Amino acid sequence: MGKNAELTVVERAQIVGLYKGGHKKSDICRITDRPESTVRTILKRYANSDDLLSKNRSGRPPLLDNQDRKILRKVVNRNNKTSADIMQKKFLRIHNNVILDGASL
Repeated sequence: MGKNAELTVVERAQIVGLYKGGHKKSDICRITDRPESTVRTILKRYANSDDLLSKNRSGRPPLLDNQDRKILRKVVNRNNKTSADIMQKKFLRIHNNVILDGASL
């Protein structure tokens, strides 16, 4: 397993299961070949929320939603030999959207 790789839900469930089964944290570390800090963090998160899933990652929201992607795909497929500037104008005409700068699409 690579350094800083995220554990799967199954691996986390195994750690929680071993702990609930009466194993000490040091035994769990040895059995799962995970650092004590990882085991401690997983058990702490489970104790606080009964959740084995990771939190959602923040990040830049998608520029286009599914409907916009569908419209853009149609424009590109119908006009695949035209310039990007003309395709952008057709997309905007269909979508009735305003773009502040030409680099947005």
